[in-house]
Amino acid sequence: MEPLIDWIPKHSIRPTGIIHVGASLGEEREIYRSLTDRVIWFEANPDLITMLRLNVTPLGHDVIHSAVGNRSGTVTFNVASFYQSSSILPLGAHFTYYPGITYIKQVEVPINRLDYFMADRPVHDMLYMDVQGYEGQVLEGSLQTLRNVKWIYTEYNQEEMYLGCWTLPKLMTWLYTWGFRLIDIAFLHPGWGDALFLRVEP
Repeated sequence: MEPLIDWIPKHSIRPTGIIHVGASLGEEREIYRSLTDRVIWFEANPDLITMLRLNVTPLGHDVIHSAVGNRSGTVTFNVASFYQSSSILPLGAHFTYYPGITYIKQVEVPINRLDYFMADRPVHDMLYMDVQGYEGQVLEGSLQTLRNVKWIYTEYNQEEMYLGCWTLPKLMTWLYTWGFRLIDIAFLHPGWGDALFLRVEP
């Protein structure tokens, strides 16, 4: 069960716009329907873009085919046998917990900072990250965008599920300096789960 379903009423989440990094197939689209029609989906995996657009463009949402990080250019993206485990980062403890999931190919994809994409767009005050360990790099490239963000919903890692990923303590420390506090957490699986942060400082 998606924790966001329960956290929306619990924490009075009412965004004017949502940035969803790591869209997959837009599985959260029905949750967003009750919140706002201003949604931007970012997805790096080229194999998912066509179906993602079919799922979300009828709702008036935007789709951008790109990885999001702390630099511009291209990056090698690892496509996994289970598509939701695909990542820019190498597999770490993920392989221990899910030995049946492996990387089956690599593709070169565009990458840019979230600040680049959002510079000329209206304010979106909620950020959702589902990027398989790449949360830190997304945040490092979002310094201007974060000034307008009130809620951050993100996957977190208790250990290095992907090599080089930020674990929860580092994520919390970094977001603390930007005025965000952890207000809810769901321990969903061994090694990882979902967390909700709220901006409490201007």
